[in-house]
Amino acid sequence: MKTLYRIILFSGLAPLTIGLLIFFSWLVTRSSWLMAAGIINLLSGLCLFIVGLVCFGVYLHKVKSVPLHVPLWYRILPILILLTNFPVAATIMYVVNDIETTSVITIVNNSEYPVTEFYLQERDAKHEVGSVLPGEVKKESFHFRQEGTVMYFFRLKENDYSDIMFGYVTSGMAGTGTLTISRNREITCLLYTSPSPRDRT
Repeated sequence: MKTLYRIILFSGLAPLTIGLLIFFSWLVTRSSWLMAAGIINLLSGLCLFIVGLVCFGVYLHKVKSVPLHVPLWYRILPILILLTNFPVAATIMYVVNDIETTSVITIVNNSEYPVTEFYLQERDAKHEVGSVLPGEVKKESFHFRQEGTVMYFFRLKENDYSDIMFGYVTSGMAGTGTLTISRNREITCLLYTSPSPRDRT
């Protein structure tokens, strides 16, 4: 029975531990191979869950047939560990998806005037940024949910400025953009969107 118990514990603890190690390593490095390792671990965890579930059924049957006193917590601990894998995996997948679909916009105001009323517009959604003081670098994160073009709008020294920030976005697509306003009020937009970077001035 001890062997069965250890198999059940291994079936639950192995994918749980490895999954958490992969997740925290990915948070630090953002390596693409860790994403693949996470998927492999998830599939392996499902297989181990089935193995652990079968072993748990056999274990309970043997516990009932042998006149030994086994505490209740000792009996249910393995199945609790097995089931814990599901909410942990779901949480990790949610966090990874949230990070991967977050677009980050950096606004660098090198002019002598404050930028006001800055916002991004994607079809029916408006994302407020607000004001950017002279010499300030402001970074904002957004989740674009609609398909199409994202425009930027702002005011600088009583003049209105607008142009394309992202030529195309869609739900699940992330991008990084840096909009720089020079001292003579020239605007440069450097964009990084999947799969390759591009510059636009």
